[in-house]
Amino acid sequence: MAASNGSGRAPVAITPNSTRVTSGVDVHQKLMTAALALGNILRGTFGPRGLDKMMYKTNGTTAVTNDGAKIISELLVKHPAAKAFVSLGQSQESACGDGVTGCILLAAELMRESSRLLRKGLHPLIIIEGWSKALDVALQTIESSSNKVNKDTLVKVAATSLVGKGAEGAVGLFSGLVVEAISLVSNSLNDEEAKAEHVMMAIADRGTLADSRLIDGIIIQKRTANEKVPRSIDNAAIALLSCPLEFEGPSRDSEIEVTSPEQLSAFIEAGQNQLEKIVELVQQSGCNAILTTSACDPQVLHKLSEDGIFILADVDAAEISNVAKATGAKIVDLLRDLTETDLGTCRKLRVERREGAESIEERIIFSGCDSPKMVTLEIGGANGIASEEVIRGLHDSLKAITLAMRTSSIINGGGHIHCQAALDIRSSAEGIAGRERLAMESFARALEAIPFTLATNAGKDGLDAILELRAGLRKTENEPFGIMSNGHVGSVEEVWIPAASLESAILGAFETTSSLLRVDQVISARGD
Repeated sequence: MAASNGSGRAPVAITPNSTRVTSGVDVHQKLMTAALALGNILRGTFGPRGLDKMMYKTNGTTAVTNDGAKIISELLVKHPAAKAFVSLGQSQESACGDGVTGCILLAAELMRESSRLLRKGLHPLIIIEGWSKALDVALQTIESSSNKVNKDTLVKVAATSLVGKGAEGAVGLFSGLVVEAISLVSNSLNDEEAKAEHVMMAIADRGTLADSRLIDGIIIQKRTANEKVPRSIDNAAIALLSCPLEFEGPSRDSEIEVTSPEQLSAFIEAGQNQLEKIVELVQQSGCNAILTTSACDPQVLHKLSEDGIFILADVDAAEISNVAKATGAKIVDLLRDLTETDLGTCRKLRVERREGAESIEERIIFSGCDSPKMVTLEIGGANGIASEEVIRGLHDSLKAITLAMRTSSIINGGGHIHCQAALDIRSSAEGIAGRERLAMESFARALEAIPFTLATNAGKDGLDAILELRAGLRKTENEPFGIMSNGHVGSVEEVWIPAASLESAILGAFETTSSLLRVDQVISARGD
């Protein structure tokens, strides 16, 4: 790119000739095109009747999902506008755990509406001002329409989040399980809030989804050292160590010179005495199950197993931590410091053995924990693509109900609030004399794109659905009309979402699109 110095001389080159500068309306056209392209990828996945995307990754693996957060995380996005939308989706996922697809769809529609207004001659800042006024109205609508959460509505929040996530036929079961899981953890925590991370997921690899269950404890995927280790222990007293259960040799490489058989015998005897001391310390602690992140001497393992003590060595530190949260055990750094007060408890410790096609697998199940700060949802069925999608749905559901519990505020879904907010915005715009009114009306149209998409993805005419929905909302104020799972307009009193999730989505879409509207030039060094 070159610039003239005003003297009639040759222009001064300040950038390479390959640099391309796009200005004016063309800028926003490019940004809108990129934003709509990303929105169109997600559009078909939205709602309870949304379809899945099959993603073929660069490493040769595939994923089948309709989860917006998963899709955008796998896309190799190059365009800056599309990258801004990816960041928007990631922010929504981080803040709320759900609502990513709806957030990006709204942002894409706002970009489409802004392009129309720019072609009519509206200044970008006028559009932003109008959108800001519309945003305030929408947030007021959400606040006035929100309800306090209770146990019954919490189950409905969980069910709403699960619909369309591969758990059809077991939504009722899973919604009850996730609420029970969070409630169980909440009762065990003092001042700490229960989070989705407090609930682990495990594939049962047997049965069907209907066989899924909640385990008031934790599962570890690891093989035991030998067959002599006890396979089942009732009323387990569990010790957790971060130190080895073996002879402590020299800390540095060294050589010991042995000049007589007596010296060799004494050396061996000293090592044996130390191993016996380890066994004695374990026995004195009162535990009947012990786990360590380090190694265990075979003699110690053999002796403890003979005494009916379960032992598991070389356990991952994160799994040791999970067992501690579930059983109430304290992780001890030195065996000699282990006391009875450090032990955790569970009513049943069981080793489950499975013979696969290529190897033998074992799971250690700690169940019946009295006050678990970590629990496990065991998902029935085989390990595969379908199970992965169910687990993603359960994670979203857990995040949705924890958000609802934290804010104690929920609203009806199904596009009900979107359409109601659009009506309120149009009513408020009647009092605006300037061009901001056009921007406010465009914000309302963008909001209605959500129920429009819900209807079209269910095989219905989106425009007819919007017109019917508007009419229904004008006729009654108390009935929550929206797009039902079959695509028809009707009561969505059973459909609930966290109010904070929708607030975050609308606010995030506004902020992202507003920042893109402020761009007046796109400068590409690559020339595209």
